[in-house]
Amino acid sequence: MHDQRTRALGFGPGITDEHDAEPSAAELAEIECEWSLIAAELDLLDAEITALSAEGHASKLDRRRVRRAERRVLEVSRELAAEGVSITPGEAVA
Repeated sequence: MHDQRTRALGFGPGITDEHDAEPSAAELAEIECEWSLIAAELDLLDAEITALSAEGHASKLDRRRVRRAERRVLEVSRELAAEGVSITPGEAVA
């Protein structure tokens, strides 16, 4: 029963609980490297939520905030690409 539970949760052999499945040092380093993009995407999401919650009456300031956030995501993506950081398709918002 225990093996069935761990397999159903998607854990490999030796990992019996989601708390045992911690990120590796390499994964943590990758997150740290991509943190500027993650932050830019969160800012974009926040701007989009604000504009959408205006229910069709988004102000010019709301629209400008979304455009700036989109440009920032693109800018950070270009910077990471120039540094040789590869981002798999679907990870970046823009």
